[in-house]
Order: sequence, then structure tokens, then C-alpha cells
Amino acid sequence: MTALHALPNVCPVRALLVLAVIGASITAPSAAEHRVSSTTPLVIPIAEVIGGTGVENNAKSNPQGGYFSVFASIREFRYPATHGNQLGATALVNDHIYWDSSPGGLDHTHAPHPDAGGGKALWWPIPGEWVSYAFTVTDPAAYSVVYRFSSSWGPAEPVVIEMTVDGVSSGPITMKPDDARLWTDKRYLSGGWWGHTMVSGTTPVGWKLAAGSHVLKVQMVSFPAKAKDHGNVWLRYFKIQRNVGGRELEAKAAEPKQLEPKPAEPKPAETTPTKAKAP
Repeated sequence: MTALHALPNVCPVRALLVLAVIGASITAPSAAEHRVSSTTPLVIPIAEVIGGTGVENNAKSNPQGGYFSVFASIREFRYPATHGNQLGATALVNDHIYWDSSPGGLDHTHAPHPDAGGGKALWWPIPGEWVSYAFTVTDPAAYSVVYRFSSSWGPAEPVVIEMTVDGVSSGPITMKPDDARLWTDKRYLSGGWWGHTMVSGTTPVGWKLAAGSHVLKVQMVSFPAKAKDHGNVWLRYFKIQRNVGGRELEAKAAEPKQLEPKPAEPKPAETTPTKAKAP
């Protein structure tokens, strides 16, 4: 039975209108539907970019286990059947890295849990690469950005990023966890290093945003070493939230660009036809 036949006693034109309304209601959500308010933060998974460079360097979850595997729980992880990769048996389970601490053993980073909705992909940028995201503010306020990340250098060497909202720059930001203990207490080490310890940091500034559409851009600025080596920094998601304590920057919804009026084309010069001379 066709969709039209499923609508008895309805003329075909009206039926098509009904189907169009139904179809519009089940379309996939767009980036413009990412909404944030002063009371409701917004988590944006890395993969939901609207533009950028190096997006192909995302690492997507491998459900069979391997170098990057996202699971909701140890039960879903099915250890040790899906356990093993070139790093020596590790997997990401609810944002925590698990690995073999000894033959037949299993340990993890003990870092605080992530925010819900972080997605199942990581961005592995190198300096110069960037990503951008669209979001909508429902009430005017100052907003800061939380970034969920890990760095193979940990506290030893700085990794610098820059964020802009509607073109207004944060300036250089040295990536670090909000809770300094996550980079000092050895309980949070994963396999003896910080590279797989996922932590959350917050921008030291906030942007004063009007209600409406905005664009967040994040760029990797510098590494302490290995500037062309993807995988030393992992970014999983960004969370936009009400700014608390950060220096406030002025920003506003981008205004549509006004097109310059097209200049009028010059009229061709009129010519007087030459009369033929009489023979």
C-alpha cells in the first residue's frame, strides 16, 4: 500500500501536503538546533562541525575494540574479548581509559566522569588545524567554553589553543584541567603517562552574547614538540555554559553581510546612421 492509499477520503493534493508536513517533522536535527541558555549548558560532540581543517583526523569509535573504542560500560566492553591494540590493550569506556596493569588485570584512570552526550569520536589536531560549530543562545548572558581533552605531555609542557566566538578571540589558552590534582596525583595516570587521562578545562574568558545564532571556532596554536604528529592531543567535546568568574569579552550575533549595489552598466553610445550618397 502506498502512502497516498493510507490516507482514505483525502484528495491527492491535500495528502501530499500532509506527507510534506510529516516529513518535515522527522528530518535530522541541524547545527542551528544546538541551543544553550544561562541555566542549560550545551554539549557539542567533536564530530558535529560546520567547517574546519583536519576534520579527517577524527578518530571514530571501533565497536570491536582497538586503538580507539568507546563503550558505555565494562559490560558492553566485554573484556578481554575486545581488548587489545598497538598501545598494549587499552579502550575508552565512558571516557575512562582502561588498560592491562598486569596479565589478566584491568585498571583505569579514575578521572571524573564526562558530561553526557560527548559522542563517539575524538579530534586529533596539530598546530594550524581548526574546527567550527554553530549554536543558538536563547537568553543574553556571558558564556564560557569547557573543553574535554587529553595531552601526552600532561603538565610537563604547554599545549596552546585559541577560541573565537563570532570572530572575537580568547587569545592564547594553555590547555589544563580545572582540577589541578588530575595532573599531579598519580592515581590519574593511565599506564604510567598522562596521554590517555581525559580531563576538562574551562576558558579563562567568557563571551557576552546576544540571543540568536553564533559560531564557535577552535584552533590548535602550538605543541611543545612533534608539530606534525597527530594523536598527541585528543579533544572529545566542547560544552558552552554560563560564564562564572572569567573575564568577559564583548560579542554579538553576526549581522548578515550587506551586498554592495551593482553599478549600472554604461549605455552604449548612440550613433547616427550615415546616409548613402546619391549617385
